[in-house]
Amino acid sequence: MRDSIEEISLSYNGGKDCLVLLILLLCSLSQHAQRTQSPLPTNLQSVYIVSPHPFTEVDDFVNDSITRYKLDLARYAMPMKEAFGVYLEEKRKVKAILVGTRRTDPHGETLTHFDETDKGWPKFMRVHPVIDWHYAEIWAVSISYSSLFSLF
Repeated sequence: MRDSIEEISLSYNGGKDCLVLLILLLCSLSQHAQRTQSPLPTNLQSVYIVSPHPFTEVDDFVNDSITRYKLDLARYAMPMKEAFGVYLEEKRKVKAILVGTRRTDPHGETLTHFDETDKGWPKFMRVHPVIDWHYAEIWAVSISYSSLFSLF
């Protein structure tokens, strides 16, 4: 792990891509803890940019995720650029945010696994672990593993 867990956050909106990111993060943290004999974090920093017209089911799932996956979730009902600015002001140690963007998403075609934010945006490293995943892979992982990780 290049950054400490205090420097990493998860962009989490309850969608399937974000759930897969959470699963990957939990697996990585578990493996890291086993290798280093270090404890798992008590909660995971995460940020939720609330949609202007959220679905009740998504909000319910996000609320369930907070408890189930021990998320320290900060919510912002404002434009994304402004929300990330406020979040990074409140969480000054955060340097990298895991994002569920895939290559087929709007503006995803030129992204790499690690990209600094664009000029004019709050500065942090955007980490795209699933950038080259296909829709079917996202669905397979989210369905297969979501119940397994409800134990954590």
